[in-house]
Amino acid sequence: AQSIKFQFLAYKPPATLKNINDLPTRLQFKFSFWTFHDLESPICKLLPNDKDIQNLNNPFILHKDGSIITSENTEKDVYIRLDYDPSVETSIDFKEFITYLTTRQMSVEVIDVDRALSLGHIKVPLKDLIKQGKPKIYQHKEYDIYDYNFNYNGAIQLSLTCNEENTSRPFKYQPNLLR
Repeated sequence: AQSIKFQFLAYKPPATLKNINDLPTRLQFKFSFWTFHDLESPICKLLPNDKDIQNLNNPFILHKDGSIITSENTEKDVYIRLDYDPSVETSIDFKEFITYLTTRQMSVEVIDVDRALSLGHIKVPLKDLIKQGKPKIYQHKEYDIYDYNFNYNGAIQLSLTCNEENTSRPFKYQPNLLR
């Protein structure tokens, strides 16, 4: 099975933002991927990554709203994990899935939850998820947020992970394959 994880790490406000009160306090991410439709991240809060909360030039770390913030607590992480097993999905050809990854970009809507306002979208090229024979890939990139009028509204730091997971299905011996 393929395990794909989209982890939202940080929000970087636009340089034009001068007032801390204009900074969103809670964000959510919405997108569709392959046959998984209308995916929503948990609501997350912005946490300054240094002691100077007034410095709006630094990225703000994202963590789940209501989670306890410690370095060991992984429940604070904001991510969506999708598992795809081509051996179970018999109606879908694995080649179709790879073609989808190589030819598409995923549009992720970034929402200011408290203002019920869309900040815009980030475009994530899905070709970054293709492992090309590797057991695991990990990408960490920053994607710019643009609204519908193509105004820059900051950036999101996102990590993409794709790896093969062992399934609970035992290996099935088929002697006819050896003849």
